[in-house]
Amino acid sequence: TINSAGTETAQTALDVDGELEVTTGTLAMAGNNANVAGITDIDGTLTLGTGTFTADGEFDASGGTGAVTFTGAGTLLLKGTVTSLGNFTSNSAGTVTYNGVSSQNLPGTPTYNNLTINNISNVILTGSPQVDGTLDFTNGIITTNTESLTIGSSGLVANVADEKYIDGFCTKICANTNPFTFPVGDEDVLANKNYRPITLTPSGSGGTTAFTANYKSSTAVNHLNVPGADLNHISGGYVDVGGNPNTGTGFYWDIQSDAGGKNAKLSIAWTSEDTYGTDGNSLSTDISPLTFASYDGSTNWSAIASTPTGLFSAGSLNTDNDVTDFSGKFFTLGSSDATLYLPIDLVSFTGECINNQTNIEFVVASQVNNEYFTIKRSEDLTEWQEVGNINGGGTTNEEITYNWTDDNPNSGVSYYKLFQTDIDGASKSFEPIAVNCENTMLGYNVYPNPTNKMLSLDLYLENYQGDNVYIVLKDLKGLVVRKYPLDLNRGFNHFDYDLSDIPNGVYLINYEGTTEYIPQKRIVKL
Repeated sequence: TINSAGTETAQTALDVDGELEVTTGTLAMAGNNANVAGITDIDGTLTLGTGTFTADGEFDASGGTGAVTFTGAGTLLLKGTVTSLGNFTSNSAGTVTYNGVSSQNLPGTPTYNNLTINNISNVILTGSPQVDGTLDFTNGIITTNTESLTIGSSGLVANVADEKYIDGFCTKICANTNPFTFPVGDEDVLANKNYRPITLTPSGSGGTTAFTANYKSSTAVNHLNVPGADLNHISGGYVDVGGNPNTGTGFYWDIQSDAGGKNAKLSIAWTSEDTYGTDGNSLSTDISPLTFASYDGSTNWSAIASTPTGLFSAGSLNTDNDVTDFSGKFFTLGSSDATLYLPIDLVSFTGECINNQTNIEFVVASQVNNEYFTIKRSEDLTEWQEVGNINGGGTTNEEITYNWTDDNPNSGVSYYKLFQTDIDGASKSFEPIAVNCENTMLGYNVYPNPTNKMLSLDLYLENYQGDNVYIVLKDLKGLVVRKYPLDLNRGFNHFDYDLSDIPNGVYLINYEGTTEYIPQKRIVKL
C-alpha cells in the first residue's frame, strides 16, 4: 500500500502477485540508472484511490487474475508499451492517460471513465473500448483501423483540433436528443492531418441508438452530376457538369446506425473556407446553393434538403429534416449550382535546386475550367514577383504533372507560390514552398551591349567548370552562329570576341559542357 504525499520510485521491475494499492501520492516505474524503463507485471490487482501510478515501461496485467481497479479519482499514466489492462474496472472519477513518446497500442475492450490521449504520435486501437466520461485530446491521434471507439450516452469529447482527433470509426450511444459532434478527421494527400467534424442531432422518437461516423479525405467512389437534380460535387476539388463518373479524390463521411430507431439531422460549421472546401467561386458571395448530399452505394449522389447560413469564410450547413436512411450511405457536400467548384485538386507542389536552377513540379489530380497557372517568387513572403506562367488543362479528371524551371533564381532561400486562375477570372493561391539555391556565380558581365564589333565577358566563378566547355552564340531561331571552346576556371575569367563579321540582330549566349548552370545572356549586335 502506497499512502504518501510524495512520489515513490521503483527502479527496475514490479511484479504484483497479490494486491498493490496506491491510495494517495504517486508510484512511478521510472526504470534503472541505465535508462531502461521499468516493467510492470500485474498478476494480481492494481487498485488506484486518489493516487497516481506511472508506468514508463511495459505495462501488462494479462497474467493470472490480473486486474486494474479504480476506487477514486486516481490516474493511471501509461508511457510505454501497453499489453493488457487485464480485468479493468473504472468508476466515475478515474483517468487513464496514454502518454507515450512513440506510437502505443490501446488494447482490449475496457470501459474507461476518463481517457486522455497525450501521445506525440498516435494511439492505435487493438480492441473496441468505450469512454463514459471525457475523452480528452491533449496531443496525438487515435487510429481505429477496423475497430471503433465508443462514446457512452453521457460521454464527452474535449480539445479536438487538427492533428488531435479520431482517424477511423467513432461510435456514439444516443439515448436522448442532445447533439453530438463526432471528433473525426483524416490525413489528406498533402499529408496534412485535418480535423473534419460532423454533428448529429438525434430525433425524439425511437430508443437508444448507436451512430457511427468515419471521415475519409479521399475516395474511389464515383462523384457525379446527378441527372435532373443538377447536384455538383465540390468537396473533392472539382465538379463534373457532364454527367460522366469521376473516380479519385473527394471527401465524405461514412455514417451508420444500429436498429435503435432514432433518426438524426446533420450539420457542420466552419470558420475557414479551407475546412470543407467552401471557397469555390461565387460561394464567396452566395452560399445558398450549398447542400448535403448522400451516396446511394452504387453510382449516384443525391441532394438532401439543407439550409446554409453565413459566408464561405464562416458559416454552417444543416439538413432541414431528419435523415432516415443510414444504410450503406456516404455523406458529403454538393451544390445546386454548376458554377460552384474548386477548380483544381492539388496533389503536390515541390521544388529543388539543380545546377543553379530551381526546378518546380506540381501535380494536379483534377481540374475544372482551369485557364492558367501562375508561379510567383519572393525573398520575404511579403513582396511577390511573377516569374512563370503555365497554361491550364481546362476540365479533366486526369492526373497531370507540370514542370517549370526558374533559370535565374535568387541566391539563397527563395519562396515560390502557385496561383490558379479559371476561365471566368476567379483565382486561388496555395501554400508557398521554400527552395535554397546557392548561386556559384559571383559575377557575370557582358559588355558593351549593344555592340558593333568587340564583345567582352567577365565571369567570377566559385568552381572549375570542367573540360570540353563551349560558349555558343545562337540567333533567336535557335541556330548556332558561333561556337568557341573555352576554359572556365575558379575565380576571375575574361574573354574578348570579335563579332564584326556577323549580321546585325539579337543573339543569345549559352554555355555547353559546364558542371554548373550559367544563365543565358541576350546581346544586340549593331
